[in-house]
Amino acid sequence: MRIHLQNALNICSAFLCPIFLCGTDGVCAGQELKTGGDAPVTENAAFYGDFQPVLKGPGQLEQDMLTAEYLFLQGRVFEAEKRERQAIQCYERACQYVSSDAVLISLVSLAVKQKRYEEAFRYFDKISDPSLLGIPVLDRLATCAARLDKNERVAQTYRAILDSIPVNEAGPMRMLIHDRLGWAEYQAGELDRALTSLRAVHMMLKEPQRFGIREEEQVLFEHSREINLLLLLDICIAKELADEAEEILSELTQWFEKKLAAEELSEEEAQAQRREWEPQCLFESARIAYVRKDAERALKLMLDAYEAGYEEEVPYSLLDAVLQTLGREEETLEILEKILKKQPNRTALKARIAQEYARIAADSGTGTSKTGKKAAAKDAKERAFALYRELCGQNLERYALDQMALALKLGEVGHFEEAFQKLMKSSEAVFGPELLLEDLCGVILEEKERASAKTEKKESTESESTESESTESENAESENAESENAESENAESENAESVDPAAPASVSEDDVKSFLQEEAFTAFAEQLFAASKKAEDRAEAEGKNVRSSQELQWARYGFLAVTAHRMERPELALEFCSQAMNAFKRTKLTNRNRENIVQFMLDVGDILAEEEKFELAEEFYRTVQSRIPGEIRFSIAYCHVLMALGRFADAEKKIQILLEREPDNLEFIFLRADQLQQTQKYEEARTLLRDLLKELQDDYSAEFNRRAVSMIRNMTAVIEERLGNMDAAEELMRSVLDEFPDDASAMNSLAYFWACEDRRLDRALQYSRESLKAEPGNPMYLDTLGWIYYRLGEFELAYETLKEAAEGLEDPVVFSHLGDTALALKQKDEAIRYFKKAQEQFKEAQQKNQDMDPRDLEHVESQLKILKNS
Repeated sequence: MRIHLQNALNICSAFLCPIFLCGTDGVCAGQELKTGGDAPVTENAAFYGDFQPVLKGPGQLEQDMLTAEYLFLQGRVFEAEKRERQAIQCYERACQYVSSDAVLISLVSLAVKQKRYEEAFRYFDKISDPSLLGIPVLDRLATCAARLDKNERVAQTYRAILDSIPVNEAGPMRMLIHDRLGWAEYQAGELDRALTSLRAVHMMLKEPQRFGIREEEQVLFEHSREINLLLLLDICIAKELADEAEEILSELTQWFEKKLAAEELSEEEAQAQRREWEPQCLFESARIAYVRKDAERALKLMLDAYEAGYEEEVPYSLLDAVLQTLGREEETLEILEKILKKQPNRTALKARIAQEYARIAADSGTGTSKTGKKAAAKDAKERAFALYRELCGQNLERYALDQMALALKLGEVGHFEEAFQKLMKSSEAVFGPELLLEDLCGVILEEKERASAKTEKKESTESESTESESTESENAESENAESENAESENAESENAESVDPAAPASVSEDDVKSFLQEEAFTAFAEQLFAASKKAEDRAEAEGKNVRSSQELQWARYGFLAVTAHRMERPELALEFCSQAMNAFKRTKLTNRNRENIVQFMLDVGDILAEEEKFELAEEFYRTVQSRIPGEIRFSIAYCHVLMALGRFADAEKKIQILLEREPDNLEFIFLRADQLQQTQKYEEARTLLRDLLKELQDDYSAEFNRRAVSMIRNMTAVIEERLGNMDAAEELMRSVLDEFPDDASAMNSLAYFWACEDRRLDRALQYSRESLKAEPGNPMYLDTLGWIYYRLGEFELAYETLKEAAEGLEDPVVFSHLGDTALALKQKDEAIRYFKKAQEQFKEAQQKNQDMDPRDLEHVESQLKILKNS
């Protein structure tokens, strides 16, 4: 990087290293500063010319400091000129060299100013003392985090604000921050901290004069007093502080009566409000009784609360806990049905009863059960499905999934397809088969977690009871340890039960994969596949198409195709894809089912592309486009398929039509650039992307899509690399990392560029490892890491890493790297094998006119020629 020293001095010499401020005599502490030649830098050359400082030996730290300070100054200049995005880039680049609170504070302030709060928090996490940000910036961060329900972030920022307020000052401000902090900590599940914060507020409200709070200031906090007391009550109960909870409940009741008196309501209105408060008061009393180990009283108070209309956040969780403590779990269903008679319109209650029937049906309906149990299981199953049918009318998306999950566990294909068809007919619930499968997995995992938590809690209770009986004579220290364990287990139980009952659990890719490998799902999937086959055979024997719910056959086969594909049964998946396409041709399209059809067909098309059945995919997209013309998502997918088939001219025509329709659509421009790159029209692609980059990167508005600019830079860097412009490619990748330091793709690309040029290998190794940490097992990233090891002379390590990459990626570049590494290990036969494999794939790509670097093929052929003649 070139440093313009005079400009830097004119800006602010106070920020500069001593190397900028003196002549060069004695400046380098024994190290010679060179301009690139052999002559030392003179004083005049330093102050009036441009130079590239290079510190030899152990002076890399000083060089990094020098570069970081220059970048920081440049950022301050851009910030003063209102060129905020350039300022952010300079500050981010400075952070690549040196971590500094001053730079990070500038980054947070700019990100907040531009309303880019996710980035602001990323910088915030790196600051050693966040209170240095100041109250205005911290308050804006806290407000944004609160709107996004990121309570851990809210708590972080308010703690920083508290640190910035002197202990003996600003009583009202401290009370306000403690109040907000306590709420955030409570929502984040940090109960110990929340208890401390809310106790502080409670104390301040009780003794305002002691904390310097005037009467007129105290009035401002009266509206939050009820919430403060309710939170304190909940935390005290959760932490088993029964006496304190009792006091808080009493204070809350007094405050409620005082509030009623102050509002001057009529006796009738006051009684109505008391009737609303009574169920909650009863329920909180039941919770306190349970904490005091008086389960019988807790059950009586709780049933009174339920019958009076009280609803918990997690329905009937306390009932489960109390009955489990009393050893009366078998009474759960009977008690719930009694409550239903008095509260017949409670949806959550009906759902809970349906769950109980489902549990009985699943637990009792086995082949080894007695006749009575089988009859009970059958009755429970019928009641459960009847309730789910009723509930579907109130929340179709949720309860249809519950019905499907129960049908899966019981092997009831008919009930499964009934709920599936309800979902597909609905215009409100929009599902693709991938999303439907994931949500179904989420529902089943949620049920398993709930059952597992219940079992663990029961075992823990029994274990504690046994231990208590055998250790009554132990000392107080042992008793305290047991108490702490009980509190810890109680907190874990609270967390386990705090699952939102209205939505399926979120699932990862590993969760779905594990779910699809379970015996229960595999067996049920086989039933679905068999039922589908029987329906087709029956229709064929009758000489007609399947007409039962014909309008939904596309959905049925689409779901089966995705299921088979995720179960790694490609032949069956392709068969269902074909059936889905045939059913789609017969389907009457309406606006009501259009979006569901689009989602299903896109997932089916993705299967064909992933299985590399591009001819079938081309026919498929031609069909769906003819039936749903103008659907852009089909057009984009069709273009990718055409390019995969090497039909670039056809793809270009369709891309041009899309661009004529929406010339500023970035997705279409990216598609065009991809087509130009694959046809090796690099200059044209670079011109297209550079013009777009020039147009967009000077947009400083907060609404601007910086991620889109990073994508353009990424694509342009690849093209510059193809053209041999490695410096330009590196600068583009650095620009991406300036704005998105955690971008794994950019880190990998930059690491690969450096490895190819055999320089900055230590930094390349760091970036490569970080990219793999973000995306473990990514074969492209493994190839980069292996190539860096090769450049470092770690041939054994390189060979193992590259072989792992080759297992997940059939790519000629990977095989070329393997050939070079095998050759370095003196494994001539292996090297020839890999080079030949690379040569075959390069030539195949060349014949299809696909994007490839001709230098890679030249290298492979050159190596083979040398090996042949050796």
